[in-house]
Parts: sequence; structure tokens; C-alpha cells
Amino acid sequence: GGPAAQSRPGGAPGAMLAFGPGQQQQLAPPRSPRRSTSLVASSGSSNMCQKQESKVAAPAAAAGMPRFSRAKVADRADLLVVGECVYDAAKFRWKHPGGAQFVSAFGGRDATMAFQTYHSRAFPHEIMTDYLVGYLEVRAFFVFCFFSGTIAQPPPPLLPPPQESETAGEHDEEHLEISGLVRKALVKDGRGSAFAPTHQWVKVFGIMAVLSALEGWFLYSGQRSWAGSFVLGLLYAYVGLNIQHDANHGAMSKKGWVNTVFGLMQDYIGGSAVMWIQQHVVLHHIHTNDVHMDPDADGFPAVRFHDGPSQPGVSAIGGKKPLTATWFPWHYFQHLYIFALEMGYGAVPLLGAVLELIFWRHRGAEKFKLSPLLLPWGMLSLALHALFFARFVYLPIIFNEDDVATTCGKVLLTAVTGGGYLAFFFALSHNFEGAGNFEGGKDDGSVEYPAESKQPDNFVRRQVASSSNVCGAGLATLNGGLNYQIEHHLFPRIAHSHYPFVSG
Repeated sequence: GGPAAQSRPGGAPGAMLAFGPGQQQQLAPPRSPRRSTSLVASSGSSNMCQKQESKVAAPAAAAGMPRFSRAKVADRADLLVVGECVYDAAKFRWKHPGGAQFVSAFGGRDATMAFQTYHSRAFPHEIMTDYLVGYLEVRAFFVFCFFSGTIAQPPPPLLPPPQESETAGEHDEEHLEISGLVRKALVKDGRGSAFAPTHQWVKVFGIMAVLSALEGWFLYSGQRSWAGSFVLGLLYAYVGLNIQHDANHGAMSKKGWVNTVFGLMQDYIGGSAVMWIQQHVVLHHIHTNDVHMDPDADGFPAVRFHDGPSQPGVSAIGGKKPLTATWFPWHYFQHLYIFALEMGYGAVPLLGAVLELIFWRHRGAEKFKLSPLLLPWGMLSLALHALFFARFVYLPIIFNEDDVATTCGKVLLTAVTGGGYLAFFFALSHNFEGAGNFEGGKDDGSVEYPAESKQPDNFVRRQVASSSNVCGAGLATLNGGLNYQIEHHLFPRIAHSHYPFVSG
């Protein structure tokens, strides 16, 4: 990678992330030691969900309110965890301003860091009392008193050792600080909202218009050229990068239904919005480059993206390196065949998403399990897939003047072009020399990075260490700002048109 650039949190708001194009960036050394898992609970207290570092009001603890272990929450898709609090996800999702789909995706999971990164503020526990159903379980420990011969619990303010209690969801004060600077900078620059500006909407409707016109002409005229099929593949990629991506991150509009509708453009180009949200919103963005929990970090066994976590030769899980770090002889040549694999990426949304929807298993792994609350969107996605295959494969065979083999070849060219374009830039985002690889993510969505593992102990530093920026504002116009991966991972709900400004 290129030379590192340090962040400047104390600088001008518009330049607080002064990362140059093509650089592999790292944060400056920590200003002071600060642990990010700072949400704690005291048995019987009135501030169960309150953060130690930030004075944010919290709901009063109701007498007799139940405790939940993380394992129990994981078995209950109608619940989700924020900090130490357990909320009714099934009830709240229909009231969520950003749409029910996002809350549904975190059913049975920890949504603490997801909320913070998407809202750039601390969770408003004080207005969520109607949905509060309990707290994370704190396993009690006892003290035997030899003088009285009795067993007593410690007073409420004392907390059990971390290894004997459920850990709270991660909370990152540094991320909140930077988010505040970014919000102020957007306002000061006259941008106002962090959502899509007018010129981005013009681009969105422009891409959709050209795409519709080209596909319509192919069917109406019965003539489809090889060059036209190639251009159609690029347009599919631009839909994925510029439209569905922002929409499925909730970044296009403050209105949830608008994001949901435009998010379905992922289904229009052959993917699945539901599976995309599961892979990116629930997993990849929270567990970036976590060798056990980030599906995007897993090229096993075809390619080897990393050699294990940041601590050389040691894994915090069983003392063994993760399976994805396993070396095979053909990895000597992966720099030669990687481009062929990338072009085959077009088959992933076309075939992989269909199988995942039918069997309701993301990537076939139990640890990536889908929330049952997402089933309505899963059924919709299956129906849209049927329409896609009719439009993308069946109708061209019926209406095109070419023979079936030639028509299928042109359809395949479209898929290879679009998939290859996407995969090429995806591979650059988090796989570069010196990229941080971590382990600490858990199946339920919580994270725990022990101090002895020498891994970055907060969300901001892990994201910067594992993400890269390439080129600049010009490429951002074509690629939906995804060449600014650092800004995108820190602020996924900011529309991509703002990334060059935030970076500069």
C-alpha cells in the first residue's frame, strides 16, 4: 500500500479525515487509552442501560424485569440487544423511521454498534421504554462469610469480573466525536442533510433511464449486439454501486420507504436486497476483516486474502488460525487467476442468492443465520428473482433474432461484465498489503477484543486499519463513492456524494 496518512481530529471540520487518494490509511497513535466496551449495568440500579462515559438518560429499571443471556436472545428473533438493554424488535420494527427491514435484520442479535454507525449518536434509551423487555444477564458471584457462616452477594454497585458476566455491546466515544465533527462540517459547507443531494438523484434516474431504454430496445428490436451486452453489464454494475448500495444502507433518503424501494434495484439486477443487507449491514460493516465473522474476508479455498489475525501466528479461538487463512499450493498463482475468478462473480447473485433464499441460510453457515423477521422480504425477493430470470434470460431467447446459443452467450457477457467490474473494486477495498485482520466478533453480533490480543480496541481504529481509499472524486462518481471505503465504513448512512468532501 501507499504511505499512511494520519487523521486530524483536532483540525478543521472539513478536513478531519485528511486521507489522500490511493493511500492505505491508519489512524494516528491513540491519544489516551480508552476501552470501547463501556456500557455497564449495576444490579438493581436505575440506569441499567446508561453509559459510563456519556451522560445520556436511560430508562428506569422496572422491578422484576427479566434478564436474558446472549444465548437466549440469539434464540429469540423477536428480541435485539443495545448496550445492556433487550428490546422487542418485532414490535419496534414497524415504528422504526428508517424502515422495518433494518430492525428485522438484527432480530436475535446485538445492534449496539450498528445503531451508532448508522445514526452517529448514542442510542436514545430514554424514549424506548415502551419496547424495553429486559436486560442482559449478569451472572452473580457470591462471597462466603466465615464469621456469620452465610453466603452474601456483593453490594449492587460492584460488578462481577468480565469473564463471569455477559459483556455489553460495544460503544465507541471516538466514533461519536468524529461523527459530530462530520455533521457540523456538512452543515457549514451548505450541504445540510447527509442524504443524497439533487445531483445524485439526477445520476440515479439517469442510470435507470438508460438501463431501461437499452433493455427495452433489445427486446423490441430483437437485436442485441455484443457491445450492447457489454454496456448493459456496466450499467448493472453502476446500479449496484450508485443506487441499491446507498438505498440498502438507508443513505439515499430519510424516508424508509424510499430506501426500501430503491434498495430493490439489487433484485432488479439479479441479486437480493435481503441477502445483501444480511451480508453487508449485519455482518461485513460490523465485523470488517474479522476472519471468523466477515463473509467478505473469506475466499476459502480459492484465494487467500489474509494469513490470520493481527497477532502473528495466534488465534484467540482455540489457539488455531482460522480456516480462511489455510494455505494451499495453488495460492502461489492466485495473482494470475484472480481476475478470472472475479469475472465469475456474476454467478454469485444470480445463483447463490436464489439458493440462499430457498434454503434460508446465508452462505450455508449457522453463524450467519438469518432472522425469521426478514422472511416477508425473503418471499418478495424470491418473487422478484422469478421476474428477473424471465426478463434477463427467457424473454431475450424468445424475442432476439439470434439463435439460443448466441443469445445465451450475450446474456452471459452481461453477467460477466457486471460481476467482474464489481468484484475487481470489492477486492481492493479491504485486501491490501498491511491490511488489518481481526478476530473478536461473535455469532450474536457482539464483539470482544481482549487487550492482550494487541488488536485495535475500538470500532474507528479497526475500520481505518482494514479499509482503503483509491483514486479520488472522479472514480467516486462512477463507483458510488465506494473507492472511499474508510469514509463509507465510518459513516455508512452518509450518501456517497459527500465522501470526497468528508475525506478532504
